[in-house]
Amino acid sequence: MSTEKYIGGAFAKDDSKSFRTKTPNDFFQTQQNIIGFETGADALSWLLLMELKAHDLPVYFPEHYCEETLERIWLKVPGLKKNTHRYASIQEIQPFPAIIIWNHFNGYHPAPTELLNEKHIVFEDCVQSLEAMHQQVGKASFTSLRKWLELDLAIVIGPYEHHSSFAEPSEYYRTKKEAEQLKQEWKRNPSVDESAFLDKFADAERALQTAEISFHSTEELEHYDWSKILEKRRENAKILLDFLNVNGIEVIETSELFVMIELENRDDMRKHLAQNGIFAPVHWLDSSDKRLAKTLLSLPIDQRYDSEDMQRIVSALENGFKASGL
Repeated sequence: MSTEKYIGGAFAKDDSKSFRTKTPNDFFQTQQNIIGFETGADALSWLLLMELKAHDLPVYFPEHYCEETLERIWLKVPGLKKNTHRYASIQEIQPFPAIIIWNHFNGYHPAPTELLNEKHIVFEDCVQSLEAMHQQVGKASFTSLRKWLELDLAIVIGPYEHHSSFAEPSEYYRTKKEAEQLKQEWKRNPSVDESAFLDKFADAERALQTAEISFHSTEELEHYDWSKILEKRRENAKILLDFLNVNGIEVIETSELFVMIELENRDDMRKHLAQNGIFAPVHWLDSSDKRLAKTLLSLPIDQRYDSEDMQRIVSALENGFKASGL
């Protein structure tokens, strides 16, 4: 394992401290209502419950949607599993009343006009694209911010209301915050046992398997400079993209949350990066999209890192390609 600082992995407690603001900003300003939740699965489940209580509609999810996420949603929305459908193209959506989940895959992708009609209720999944929140055309949009920084908050933007007071934080939320604090302590003193925060993060992920829907205050939303966060991510992404494009590596079209690449030897490259202290996650490992499940690799570009860190990733990739003969 590399002795250099880690790149990637879960956020520690104060990783994005320099992006906090003393005065509120209006990045998420909207004429519609904003409702806060702990996770994206909570947010989408609540949206589905709002619509399904009036009509028993089929719900279409993109083919690449993570099976684990779906299972969490099925726990929270009784009876949904039998009405869940997948689509790889909009031609696979039947021309009958339905709820369509439109996914902004690692960046803003306009929803097709064919979906925007009186028969379909479109919910825009903006978990991978902050920019998409500014371009909403469906009935509602939602996002989760836990992959963007150390903020366990998801929001729904739409014509809905929720007036109940916030309950105590869930087991997931409490455990996740403990894990972030432990990781922060480990960063200050690497002699602290690394397994302490890794085990806590694993405990938090297991606690996500619950039928409860947890709401959360949106107050913290306005106290981060989201434009600055996006700018830093774009700067970091450009360094990786320049290298990948020159070397003819297949890159997913947009790169807002990560720089996503497709590699036939994905698992070997991921292992090589980890040996160099670079932790590139694999998304949709259990996706119904068999190609993406086997080839997709997400390279970290977030605001914790600078150009020197990106050059480390470039060097590790270059060495990995040479070793594999690519």
